[in-house]
Amino acid sequence: MTNANNVVQTTADFRLKQSRFGGIVSFVYDISKSILINQRYVGFYNAQCCGVQFEYQAYDYPNQPNQFLLPHDRRFNMSFTLAGVGSFSNFFGAFGGSTY
Repeated sequence: MTNANNVVQTTADFRLKQSRFGGIVSFVYDISKSILINQRYVGFYNAQCCGVQFEYQAYDYPNQPNQFLLPHDRRFNMSFTLAGVGSFSNFFGAFGGSTY
């Protein structure tokens, strides 16, 4: 099991042109096992009425038997934002969790 005191987590956020363009990069790194546990990249563009967002996330949990259902996974999501209505994406995600 990974202890909280062995993990370094960082997130960087940037926005350009009055928040029309931007992105987020985040990492979770386990110092004791020297493994990158989670990485996430988000890029977005927002116009006056709508926007689009692309997200790539990959995680690689330590190889512990019977502890994690999916020890390795990669995901790519694309979502659309309509002003006053909300976000629309594929059935498998991109909703919630620091998305813009």
